[in-house]
Order: sequence, then C-alpha cells, then structure tokens
Amino acid sequence: MSDQKVFDFVCEIMQVERSSYTGFRILGGVKNSGHPWFCFQLFAKHPDTDTQVFSGDDAPNVQTK
Repeated sequence: MSDQKVFDFVCEIMQVERSSYTGFRILGGVKNSGHPWFCFQLFAKHPDTDTQVFSGDDAPNVQTK
C-alpha cells in the first residue's frame, strides 16, 4: 500500500481533514500481558516555518535495501 493511501486511512479513522496535516506516524508494540497496542499520530507543519517535509524514500533517515 502506498504512503498516500496509509495517510488517507489514518486521517479517515481519526475523522480529520487530510489537507490540515503534512505527515503521520504509526507506532506499535506488545504489552507485558501479550496484548498489542497501536498509536496513530498526525503532524501539521505551520505555514510560516522553514522546516522541510520529506516523504517516503526521500526522507534522510530512511534506509532502503
């Protein structure tokens, strides 16, 4: 599934407009009880900031094999 489709899905389940956000993160793990947990986070870039936004394989911290 493409990053854009995942982004659309996260916005849909969080019931927000995608146009307001510039990125997302999905975290997960397993509790001591053995039950899984997931955390969905959305990010928004302020229009006046100079922060660069990266996507997919263009991000400097992404390593591909």
